[in-house]
Amino acid sequence: MKFLFLFTLIWSIQVSAFEMGFNQAWLKNKYAHQWINYDEIEAERILNLAKDANAKIVRMWLFEGTNAKGITWENGLPKKLNPKFSENLEHFIQFAQTKNLKLNFTLFDGNIITHNSFDKYKDRWWNLLNNKYKVADHFLKNIINPIVKVLNQYPDVVLQIDLVNEINALNGVYYIYPYMFKNQWRGLNSFVCKWSKHLKSNLDYKTNITASLGWGLGVDQVLSNKLNVSCIDFYQIHIYRNDGVIPSCNELKKFSKTKNRP
Repeated sequence: MKFLFLFTLIWSIQVSAFEMGFNQAWLKNKYAHQWINYDEIEAERILNLAKDANAKIVRMWLFEGTNAKGITWENGLPKKLNPKFSENLEHFIQFAQTKNLKLNFTLFDGNIITHNSFDKYKDRWWNLLNNKYKVADHFLKNIINPIVKVLNQYPDVVLQIDLVNEINALNGVYYIYPYMFKNQWRGLNSFVCKWSKHLKSNLDYKTNITASLGWGLGVDQVLSNKLNVSCIDFYQIHIYRNDGVIPSCNELKKFSKTKNRP
C-alpha cells in the first residue's frame, strides 16, 4: 500500500512536539494477516522507505480484523497467541531499531463493522470490548501479555500504543451496527481505562497510550470531553482534508492545555 503522511506525537519527559511519520498500517494490504503471513523483505523495505523520507515514527496495526490470524479461540475465549506472531513482530521492532525509527502500534480497528465477516464475529467483538464472559480478561492475559514481553525488550522503540483506531466508529458513526459498547461512551471509556491500566502495569517502561478518534466527528468529540482524559496520555485525531486545515485548531490548543494532554 502507499504511505500516508501522519503527523504524530513524540512525548518525552519534558517536551511534546509533532514529528513527521507514516501510517503504514499493514504490509501488502494484508489487513489482519501480516503478522502470520509475514514478509521480512517487505517489512524492511517499508522501514527503509520511512527512514529515507526522514520519518521519525511509523504506525503499524496488530489485531485489526474481525478474525485476525494468530489467535487461537476456544469456546468463545482467546486462549493462545501463535508464536510466529511474536517472532515476526520482534523482527519488525528490531529492524526499526537499526534505523532509529520509533513505532506506534495500534491494537484494533473501530471500522471492523463495515467488513462482510462482521455478522459472523460481532458477538465475539461485543464480548471482547465489553468484557462479557471475561473475554477481555482472557485476551489481556493470553494475547496481550506475550506481546508486552516482546515490547519490554525494546523500551526505546515502541513509544505509543493506540488501543483502537478511530474508536468512536464503534459508537455510531454512519453504520448499520451503531453501538458496540454497552452504555455507549461510558462503556467505551471503561474499555479504554481497563486496557490502558493493564498495559501500564505490565510494561516496564513509559509508553504513551491513546484511543484515536476519526471521521468528521473526531474534533467535536475531543472538545466535548468524550474521552476519559485520566486514562490516556495524548489525543490522536484523524483529519481527512486536502487543504491541511485542522478544524477548531485554537479551541483544540486551549483544550489540550486545560487537560494537560498533548
